[in-house]
Amino acid sequence: MEVEIDERDRKDYFTPSTKLFEDYCASIVSRYGLDVPGQILHQEVEDIKYDIVRDLSTTEKFFTVTTKEGRKFYSRAVVLAIGPGGARVMPWQLSPEEEMGACHSLDIKSFPSPNVRSKIKDHRETNIVVVGGGLSSAQLVDLAIRKGVTRVWFLLRSDLKGKIQNRKEPENEY
Repeated sequence: MEVEIDERDRKDYFTPSTKLFEDYCASIVSRYGLDVPGQILHQEVEDIKYDIVRDLSTTEKFFTVTTKEGRKFYSRAVVLAIGPGGARVMPWQLSPEEEMGACHSLDIKSFPSPNVRSKIKDHRETNIVVVGGGLSSAQLVDLAIRKGVTRVWFLLRSDLKGKIQNRKEPENEY
């Protein structure tokens, strides 16, 4: 039975500042003696397999993590902290003309596209469509409006889900 996880149902969580996160990582490195050269590596993973590893002379299954450089690492547990990934996935191969108006959520630093920014600068009407259903797409809708887009259509793959914070009602003064 395959379990499907809807990321939109994930509870909100606190994102620490970069400095706080760096300090935490440094404390973990120090606590476990990981500050040895070559102990912590920054490499891009090319493949992960879970199977019996013949090189280890065992019948137990392990994860084999293969890097782009061809190095192999074996582990009983693997934690994937991959973020949005490095590849932009579009529903089809965009034509050069479509690329002028399309923008991926990974391009958030340059959002919206250059031609839309040009129209905003010239005080012309701008209309965009944001396709998605998660928090990132909702944030892009908000960002588009804040940057001056005239009209934004938000297309969702399912019903819009909202979160209501538990707030204490103000005391009745009467």
